Amino acid sequence: MDSPLVCLTLTGSTLKEDLETLNLYRNNVDVAELRVDFLTDEERMLARRFPQMAGLPCVLTIRRTIDGGRYEDGEASRTVLFARSLAFVEEDKSKNFAYVDFEEDFHVSSLRDAALAYGQKIIRSVHSMKEPITNIANRLRSLPLGENEIPKIAFMPKSLDDVTNLFKVAQELPDNNHILVAMGPLGETSRILSAKLNNYFTYTSPAETKNNLPDIGHLDPVTLSDVYHFRKFDKDTKLYGITGWPLASTYSPTIHNKGFESHGINALYVPIKAQTFSEALNFVNTLDLRGLSVTVPHKEAAVSEADFVDPVAQEIGASNTFIKNEDGAWRAYNTDASGFAKSLQEVVGKKTLLGKKVSIIGAGGAARAVAYAVKKMKGSACIFNYTDHFCGDGVYGTFFFSE
Repeated sequence: MDSPLVCLTLTGSTLKEDLETLNLYRNNVDVAELRVDFLTDEERMLARRFPQMAGLPCVLTIRRTIDGGRYEDGEASRTVLFARSLAFVEEDKSKNFAYVDFEEDFHVSSLRDAALAYGQKIIRSVHSMKEPITNIANRLRSLPLGENEIPKIAFMPKSLDDVTNLFKVAQELPDNNHILVAMGPLGETSRILSAKLNNYFTYTSPAETKNNLPDIGHLDPVTLSDVYHFRKFDKDTKLYGITGWPLASTYSPTIHNKGFESHGINALYVPIKAQTFSEALNFVNTLDLRGLSVTVPHKEAAVSEADFVDPVAQEIGASNTFIKNEDGAWRAYNTDASGFAKSLQEVVGKKTLLGKKVSIIGAGGAARAVAYAVKKMKGSACIFNYTDHFCGDGVYGTFFFSE
């Protein structure tokens, strides 16, 4: 399994700004994409200079607004700008753009012929900024690819199932001469696990300028390298993850991947944003994940989807740990209760809550586990939820009061 090249997308307003940004991440990237559409009008005329300034392979991109870019001046002027940026080639190819991005409907034979003559690869791109592309294999086959062209499909998924479909299609492709991307928060795994898509590139953005492309969902190169160990991923890497919704922020990948690395374990732990647990399960089965941490709101659903449920998880009615056996069966456990009990014992200095009253705010899966632990420690609990109160003498849900 070849590791995809890491491409840094540069969206500064001047070449100097882009070069300064590139220098911050140079050790973490292989290629730089110059987004000419973000440059000022004056700087756009100087784009030809950037490959020599950068000192590494560069992609020339002038993205239209319809495709998520900022170029608004029309196709005639964009064609001229492409021509100007590709002209005056140097004998030393490292001083020229190594790649140029043309959209699927942009066909100017003179530019295509010039790029091929200069030894530049053409990225033939398709962008769907608002809707998923479901017929990915057909779209790839329908692209009018010429010699030395790399097809790229990028779309905005509506659900995790759209992302799962992307991985299923990639499993059938014969090589890595393509770029497949699911954008936005739901598509984060398509960047982290770009090697599983057999991608030629994975795109990243500097942390300093991520707000220039707020909807795309790029990771920065340092996070990709240091948290997700991108270049170490291979065919033997075992996959694990955490799933929930919206899962806007989680520190679990940092903790687990650091632990894997320190113990010499070839494994990777990734965030899986899923609106339903069934979507998460479809994803992990497609990519053969070995286990899941489960967080809100999927802890109850995990119990119903498991092939085997541990008695503690069964009594609580929620699971935070989902593990696949060697035979492919999923086992649901709950470690929230024991973890909470241990922490509470350390705080109160006792192993029992006999005679103590405990208030629990919330009535989700975690609250159920806390109530279970309080019961086992012989305490009394009252649970306050946003809409309902559940109160009991050490027993979860004995009394119910409707507001």
